[in-house]
Amino acid sequence: MNILKNKYTLPVLSLLVIIAGAAPRAIEIINRNYLFLFDQGAYYQAVRDIVVNKHFTLIGTEVGGIGGFFQGPGFYYLLTIPFILFKGDPYGGMLLMFIFGLLAIILSIILFHKSLGKSAALLIAFFIALSPGIISQSRFIWPPFVIAPLTVVFLYFIFQAYREKVMGIPLVFLIVGLMTHFEIATSITLFISTVITILIIRPKDIFKPKTIILSAILLTATQVTLLLFDLRHNFLNMRGILGFVTHGSGNAPYSFQNHLDVYRDSIFSVAHNWNVAAILSGVVILGLVLIFKDKKTNPQLKKFILFLVINPIILFIVLLPMKSTLWAWWFLELPIMFCFLLGISLVYLFRHPKLKFIAAFTVIGYFVLFTIQTYEWYKHDLNDYGGGAKIKGKIDAIDYVYKDASGQKFNLLIFTPPVYTYPYDY
Repeated sequence: MNILKNKYTLPVLSLLVIIAGAAPRAIEIINRNYLFLFDQGAYYQAVRDIVVNKHFTLIGTEVGGIGGFFQGPGFYYLLTIPFILFKGDPYGGMLLMFIFGLLAIILSIILFHKSLGKSAALLIAFFIALSPGIISQSRFIWPPFVIAPLTVVFLYFIFQAYREKVMGIPLVFLIVGLMTHFEIATSITLFISTVITILIIRPKDIFKPKTIILSAILLTATQVTLLLFDLRHNFLNMRGILGFVTHGSGNAPYSFQNHLDVYRDSIFSVAHNWNVAAILSGVVILGLVLIFKDKKTNPQLKKFILFLVINPIILFIVLLPMKSTLWAWWFLELPIMFCFLLGISLVYLFRHPKLKFIAAFTVIGYFVLFTIQTYEWYKHDLNDYGGGAKIKGKIDAIDYVYKDASGQKFNLLIFTPPVYTYPYDY
């Protein structure tokens, strides 16, 4: 891919990739009709309480099983920014999710174009931008969907750790800690798998006291609010997490098939169907074989690739004893990791004279599928009213009640099965 040697080519191609990624992510931004269900209503009730009533919270959304526990409050405080800027209109939160989606694409180019090379960074951004599973994360307001750009930063610090940068490992655990504010299941499981993987493929400074102390300080700093809450409430979070790990959610049986299906579906949400998943997997395997056979391959790159391969395996093994149903949003880091493996592998296929056609076919074919999928999304979703599930339906229902009242005072009882009235209340 010598074309990238021109100093203007990377910015131009990067801009094209960002625009392509923005196109399907912008549907709700354009039609201003986005999902506003009980989750979104609950978030905005909490944010309103912070901004309007000045009730600052130490905890986020309640999750988990037996006893329950809480996410960190970071997502609530993040939503206060668009809440203030858009005067309470949830459209601001929708715009925030759109920005985070683009941020994952942009960061992959900015952070990795020097360390992995321009071609690899651009291809990684290409797959993150065009992946149907990752695209969907920008299309409604939900805290786990902040994990994608955080994973890109997480992987950057992992790479820095394998380049023997002193702050690499501490900053890895800073990012893992921040993830508790968006999806605590992701954070805890990624923490365990990352510790084990780093011990297996460890940089030289891992056992230095300075590294361990800094890691502990930065990780703890992200948990200050939850620790304060636990101290005030008899360690409710700690007991809830322990109960979940030992007894499961209490409402769903353990199933190995569930574990396997959710894990597989999470990784291959990058693909449009199982045939595409098989092709992409073959591309990754072929590319990695070439990389590890090449004696000129940078040792730090090999360690980084091993991390990308081993970490998901360790994660799966760690979760096997968990007595609970797994959910796809626990593993939103996995498709990002798969995009990295794809981008790195394709660079080596492009360099091989007899295999470059496979790389070209993969990139072109993936773009064609993306174009078809984007056309279908615009065709069906751009003018979809969405009934009571989307914001226009909510507003129309409330407007109808006020119009019907004709200025008379009235009481209102809203019942929706299940009984979550947060979006109407808001």
